[in-house]
Amino acid sequence: MENQILNLRRLALFVYRTLMLNIKTAAIGIAGIFGLLLFISLATAYSGAENFSNLVPLYMTAFFLTGLINTSNSFKELTTPQKGYNWLMLPVSNFEKFLGSWLISGPLFIVIYFFFISIIYLLVLAKIGLLQNFPNLFSLPTLESVGSYLLVHTVFFLGACTFKSNAFLKTLLSIFLSAVCLVVAGSLITFAIFNEMVTSKESWNIMNFIPDIPMLAVVAKVMFCGVVPLFFLWVAFLKIKERQLS
Repeated sequence: MENQILNLRRLALFVYRTLMLNIKTAAIGIAGIFGLLLFISLATAYSGAENFSNLVPLYMTAFFLTGLINTSNSFKELTTPQKGYNWLMLPVSNFEKFLGSWLISGPLFIVIYFFFISIIYLLVLAKIGLLQNFPNLFSLPTLESVGSYLLVHTVFFLGACTFKSNAFLKTLLSIFLSAVCLVVAGSLITFAIFNEMVTSKESWNIMNFIPDIPMLAVVAKVMFCGVVPLFFLWVAFLKIKERQLS
């Protein structure tokens, strides 16, 4: 019996359809972004070999910016009634739509970006005679940045599922407001606890109220890198399912 939730052939066809529908826009974007990066890179190379170390941070900044904007447009097809109706009526499951969109804006985008940026970096290094430094593009900090992108990507992917227009800006605003609320709430709670201790004039040690630091760090890392992204992805899937039913 055919799997109604996940079929690799249907998933591949959905990914192919999405890529073909957006190939012209993607081609223009690739030409513009990587053309600009190539110009800046060559200008940096001509200005002096000592400046080439600034290129990798530039590439990673462009990576985050373009990747998150692209992610925010993952469900742009739903913003117009006719295209949205066609998307909703596709003979693929909600999970395949969710997984296919995530693969395009996440892993596939990473592969495409670093393919083109590797070519640019090779051209620059060849110009300044430092081809031996090519592995710097894939150093540990770069790989850590890619991991961070995949974490942040889940937030903007959820934003793309939630907001029907201007998803990138609305997601940024939501992150800012959430951060402000957390800081205010944390400050109020901390002030209330320690103010009561100070006014009571009881002897206390702040270390008595802090759990074991190494264990706390491990728990926080697991929550931030594992539980929270999975939660965002789960909510994003529910949002897609909600749109399918509405």
